[in-house]
Amino acid sequence: MSIERAPDRPGGQIYRLDPSTSLRREPFGGIAYSYATCRLQVIQSRLAVEVATRLDAGATVSEVVAWLARGDASRRAAATRQVATAIEGLVTSGVLVAATDAARPARIVRSGCVRE
Repeated sequence: MSIERAPDRPGGQIYRLDPSTSLRREPFGGIAYSYATCRLQVIQSRLAVEVATRLDAGATVSEVVAWLARGDASRRAAATRQVATAIEGLVTSGVLVAATDAARPARIVRSGCVRE
């Protein structure tokens, strides 16, 4: 996955948590729970959890990269790779989705799991 192929808004790729997923930070990284599938996922990267949290709060990919690089231009390339890797893993596992796919329904019921 390339960040360049997923540009920020307007008209670019924006990521949010899957509407049926909740994310909780833990000392080792985090836990993602899908209310749609009743699937619990352990995320062993604190960075991946922070990336998901910031993107879901409305940050752009560029803003997350800038936060990770801490304003240091020499760190931007490494930060871009780290953020791209985190996004790719979170999308592959179903924790993050493209914002156009992330309209949050008021209630999801499936397999006995309920989220309001």
